Amino acid sequence: MNTITHSSFERTDALDQDAALRSICDGTAVTPGRPFLPVLISGLIDTLHAHGAWVAEYSAERETLCTLAFHAGGTWRDNFVYAIAGTPCEQAIRLGGPVHFAENIRGLYPGDSEFMSDAGAVSYIGALLHDVDGATLGLLAVMDTRSMPAAPRVETIFRIFAARAAAELQRLRAETQIRQGEQRLANLVNGAIDAVIELDAGLTVTAVNAAGQRILRCAASELIDRHVRQILSGDGVEKLQRFVAELGRRPVGERYASIPGGLEAVRAGGAAFAAEATLAGYEHRGGISCTLLLREIDAYRNRMITAPLFVNEPIQDAARIYTVQELQEIERNNIVRALESTGWRVSGDDGAAQLLGMNSSTLSSRIKTLGIDRREQP
Repeated sequence: MNTITHSSFERTDALDQDAALRSICDGTAVTPGRPFLPVLISGLIDTLHAHGAWVAEYSAERETLCTLAFHAGGTWRDNFVYAIAGTPCEQAIRLGGPVHFAENIRGLYPGDSEFMSDAGAVSYIGALLHDVDGATLGLLAVMDTRSMPAAPRVETIFRIFAARAAAELQRLRAETQIRQGEQRLANLVNGAIDAVIELDAGLTVTAVNAAGQRILRCAASELIDRHVRQILSGDGVEKLQRFVAELGRRPVGERYASIPGGLEAVRAGGAAFAAEATLAGYEHRGGISCTLLLREIDAYRNRMITAPLFVNEPIQDAARIYTVQELQEIERNNIVRALESTGWRVSGDDGAAQLLGMNSSTLSSRIKTLGIDRREQP
């Protein structure tokens, strides 16, 4: 540890080994139902008998730290951003840490009123946190209103907490990336023009995208937890069951197929229509769940032939560049069609916002911006 000390003295409240061990165990253990980082910070403060401690994420681009858990003098203060320039945290980041200022921290960093001067800080320990690949995640720091001389036990305890904090930051970052990936996938599915229907091993509907609700003329709430027979004819269900069984016999990675001849689907109200069908299967809880894609054949052919962007204007030239005004008219016409198909209902399970795959408040804003008025529609 990079230690900066200005006198040789021993701290009078030497750490009790048993108490320290208990604090380390409590402060680095996962506690069900409680956020981990505040527990860790509390444990670090208790173990070192310190005035305060915090863990923060680092932005190299902005050279700032954003606290995720901060406690000092009996008060929690989280989720605020501060620049590292002129702070002891800057030295921890520049050196790669840990760094230890045993005393006189306010004299060394007189401009750091955020933590040091306002809190009456005297000593500081900070360490940069890395992931397994060496990338910088953030910083763990502890400060005290008394001197904190260098001691092997203090260094060891701090390193234990730093390692656990780094692991938690890496977990949180991975969790965020997963959520972002799931959101991107959800946006992609909801933006598809084909019906995308998730089915469990018993062929019960578990999810349906906006296009599926539009094509089937049925809200998601009326489809989820219902058997696929609600949206397929009897022959269609039997055909699907055969293909699901066939996918289960295939090796992982090859569980997908286009269903020859497609399937006969049924809208709410009983109207049947022919649909091209593609099936992808995956193992889930001991069975084969699947994703079913349905494309309404007649509607698709009509779109490919006529597909008007404007009245009497088919899509024929893919290389055409549209003006901003033309794109706004495309959006306006699309929103009007969605509103007309839902009886001008904006929100809710059967509203236009769901059909369009967008937030209802966003749709309301676009309606106002584009000047869409039901009274002006033919």
